[in-house]
Amino acid sequence: MREFEILGSELVLVVEDSLSRVEWMKKRFPHAKVFVNSERAMEWLRTNQPSWIFLDYDGEKPGQTFEPVARSFAEKSFSGHVIVDSVNPFSVELIRKILQDAGVAVEVCPFGMFSVRTRE
Repeated sequence: MREFEILGSELVLVVEDSLSRVEWMKKRFPHAKVFVNSERAMEWLRTNQPSWIFLDYDGEKPGQTFEPVARSFAEKSFSGHVIVDSVNPFSVELIRKILQDAGVAVEVCPFGMFSVRTRE
């Protein structure tokens, strides 16, 4: 299992539609910005620079994805940590390609295959 160590002062963005996953993330990152909607996440990214982004692929409604969010921070050449936590292998490869083609470092770690530790 992969462990991510995150400083308590680092800004974390979570883009996820699953309520149980959102709750899991909120317990570990009480100050994280969490979005279940692409438009709101992209709006927030216009004026904020997180250190960490945990990104799912499938959105809150059928046919909706968080691909636009990935394209948004790919266009900005995001320099923080991007963790794609989708369990869908097709979507993981799509997001990875979008980000790698833009020179953004990305790590794939499906939800349930990682733990997080925060420290001050």
